[in-house]
Amino acid sequence: MSLEDQKVKILYKTLTKHYWGKNIPDKEKTMPFTEIYDVILYIKKLAKKNKIRDLKGDKFCFLENFKIESDPEAKKMVIYGFIKSARNQFRPNLINKKTGAERPNPKLLTEGDIQKTHFAILIDENYDEVYFIHQHNYYGVTINNILDYFKYFSKEYAKKIDGALNFTLKYYIIPKDDFLEALNAMSRVKIADVYINKQILGSESLNLSNRTVNIKNEIKLSIGAKKRESIKSFAVDLFNELNGGNKSISKVRVEGKDIRGNDLIIDTSFMNKLDFITVPRNTDTGELMTNQVYAELKYLIEKI
Repeated sequence: MSLEDQKVKILYKTLTKHYWGKNIPDKEKTMPFTEIYDVILYIKKLAKKNKIRDLKGDKFCFLENFKIESDPEAKKMVIYGFIKSARNQFRPNLINKKTGAERPNPKLLTEGDIQKTHFAILIDENYDEVYFIHQHNYYGVTINNILDYFKYFSKEYAKKIDGALNFTLKYYIIPKDDFLEALNAMSRVKIADVYINKQILGSESLNLSNRTVNIKNEIKLSIGAKKRESIKSFAVDLFNELNGGNKSISKVRVEGKDIRGNDLIIDTSFMNKLDFITVPRNTDTGELMTNQVYAELKYLIEKI
């Protein structure tokens, strides 16, 4: 790795919306945040000054750039982009490393050094998921900053289309551990989703084989725990069925809490969801080369 290259950590999440209201069935209260596409298009049309949001610690951020790749046949859409952030209200003198000489910093107190945090969003209709993979940038924005940013503009977008925002945005961590190891480490399992082949509808118990032509090849069956209970053992059984070669099961997805009480989601599609990429830096500015980051993110997205 040359001096111009940098090793970058990439983290994986899923984005969901949690609806409010008493009349909403439990199975519909948590849904993938597919509206992220509409919200990003809404942000794009705004003047740059209206895209900016303040963060804690004298920082601000805004969505600067993105591109969309759509594959209707595969029922997938990918959005590549980055959020720019900077810290203002801070301009100490500059010092020359070779001579030790100091000079006043020419930037204004309303200006700051740009940090880019790159991301890619995969909207996958097949698995009914919105995956969010992003660069870990200590000096940039965090996942909570990003989520708060999209929450704000989701509310603004809802106002524009004469609606009210009736959901909360959340993200779930996709851990790097082996599925069973991560499952056993969970303190509580609230929901287990099992994806099964539609042929099971034609079994003796249902006998619906002649009515499944227009149904997706895979059907999601959601099993929820009773209030304050856990279905961890049941989830382990599902995984063992899949791992044992049960051809009617294609995927198991589990939602619950880790030992610190954080929301956690694990998925048999992901056995190692922390990656590193190596990308060149601009030798003049020190910034990562965005096109190269996008190329690496595209490679990772294609493995999902």
